[in-house]
Amino acid sequence: MVKIDDLEGIKCFPVPATKMAIDAFGKSIVANIVMLGAVVEGTHILDVDQVKACVKESVPPATVDLNLKAFDLGRSLISMKKTN
Repeated sequence: MVKIDDLEGIKCFPVPATKMAIDAFGKSIVANIVMLGAVVEGTHILDVDQVKACVKESVPPATVDLNLKAFDLGRSLISMKKTN
């Protein structure tokens, strides 16, 4: 994993997205959605519900639940790191 020195005023949270995706779902293909969830939670730059709606529209129907769970997994990682 890439190590980044903390910059003044900037918090860095490592996100092992591929490992998390494989551990949770047995598939590395949703690592990008895990990372998306982490970025949305960490920055609040996008509305969570709007991003979820975009995910639903952008992925094959059979994978909607998997992708939404991956998104929430990424968000939960950052939520836990923020409180620690």
